[in-house]
Amino acid sequence: MCIRYGKKINVFSEIGTLKTVLVHRSGDEIENLTPELLERLLFDDVPFKDVAVKEHDAFTKIMRDNGVEVLYIEKLAAETLDQHPDLREKFVDQFILEANIEDKYKEKYRDFISSLDNYRMIKKMIAGTKKLELGIDEGYKAYPFIADPLPNVLSKEIHFQVLVLE
Repeated sequence: MCIRYGKKINVFSEIGTLKTVLVHRSGDEIENLTPELLERLLFDDVPFKDVAVKEHDAFTKIMRDNGVEVLYIEKLAAETLDQHPDLREKFVDQFILEANIEDKYKEKYRDFISSLDNYRMIKKMIAGTKKLELGIDEGYKAYPFIADPLPNVLSKEIHFQVLVLE
């Protein structure tokens, strides 16, 4: 059930009038993409953040101008955690599991991500976290991320976790 609206999330028509859309505006996850991550994350080339943001803003303006309610996944996720703080620890634990964070980094990452407010935490989960951000320096040849960026956060191939409360 969608907490904000008290109804289930459904798509009843592929050709009907769009009333509400769930979106994500590209952020630091785009800047965290590396050539090595491109293929694994289903990108043909490194996108330009400024261009992606400009296109997103233009597209969402057209939707709003046509009466479509535009909702942002990171804002809704943060609002859900704000309204249900008892879910936060489980959400963080599930993210750590799904992100395949190595055992040796789990506690340090959990402490770091848990120190952020809900909105910044969600944004950081999407952006990815480099080892250097947590003071871990394994040299320039080591894999740089503890948690990979999620530039495909709302694609059909990769989905961000949806919290559903019945």
